[in-house]
Amino acid sequence: MNKIRQYIAVKAFIQNKQGELLIIQESNQEDENTNVGKWDVPGGRLESGEKPLEALLREVKEEVGLDIIIGEPFGIRDWFYEYSGTNQVIAIYFICQAINEDIFLSKEHDNYKWVDKYEIEKFSLMDGYEDLLEKYYKLIS
Repeated sequence: MNKIRQYIAVKAFIQNKQGELLIIQESNQEDENTNVGKWDVPGGRLESGEKPLEALLREVKEEVGLDIIIGEPFGIRDWFYEYSGTNQVIAIYFICQAINEDIFLSKEHDNYKWVDKYEIEKFSLMDGYEDLLEKYYKLIS
């Protein structure tokens, strides 16, 4: 049996001052990008020995150039993907507030949008976001 590599990730549901949510579109510029064209929220895997909140601040800054205030965690989900074998990601999701709104996308992403809860259904999100979005919108209402 092949060994499954397991990673911990942190993800940010970032709100702006208007209450809109930031989503970003995955590009084809990275070998490990397995959801090209799909929309996601900023975040990524923890580096060895890194604390989750430090990782979230780093990942958001790297991916979109924002400074954020991290709120409470509100969800956990996991998924598997194939890249040089089988990988499992266990992600913790946080409600966050944008301090600034000047977006600088990394090469991992092609586009970004600030969306409200009525617009988000127009975008092709990565699998597994339905329950997280429902919970998120209940918590911020």
